[in-house]
Amino acid sequence: MANNDTPISSEEDKKIREELYKQNLEVVRLYKQVDSLNKQRESLMHLITHKVKGSFTHSKYIFAGMLDGTFGAITPDLQKMAEKGLESDNVGINTIDLILNTGNMQKGLIKYDMKKVDFKEIILSSLSEKKVAAEAKGLQVEKEIGENDYSVLGDAFWLKEAVNNFIENSIKY
Repeated sequence: MANNDTPISSEEDKKIREELYKQNLEVVRLYKQVDSLNKQRESLMHLITHKVKGSFTHSKYIFAGMLDGTFGAITPDLQKMAEKGLESDNVGINTIDLILNTGNMQKGLIKYDMKKVDFKEIILSSLSEKKVAAEAKGLQVEKEIGENDYSVLGDAFWLKEAVNNFIENSIKY
């Protein structure tokens, strides 16, 4: 029955059902189109991040080679630059991994690499990386960590992200 409580004819009912069927077909077509575009976007994102990560990895091994003597002796100044370059490339690689992991999170897939990790080392590494940013804001980094065993079961990547976020927010706010 229509809104005014008058019955509709079987012909009107047939027309309404046909129109709803056509609209449903259009919705399915649009859904498939969006799904296809999402898959293309995902493939493009994967290709781009793979290429960028490859560039970081290539220069990372050059810096590592400089530091381990593969290319001969280097000056102390060049060693500092190579260490900064290696650290920068590691941060870049971790950023690419974060982007890829974020894509998986959107799909509801989170992969954790659960291992025994030294949480103290994660904290010290993060503090070292963020020290310059803190000093640039006139802050001094202070830490008081005992000589205990700080081994935990966790994913080093995600633990480092959490610690970095905490330190960055402390610096920012």
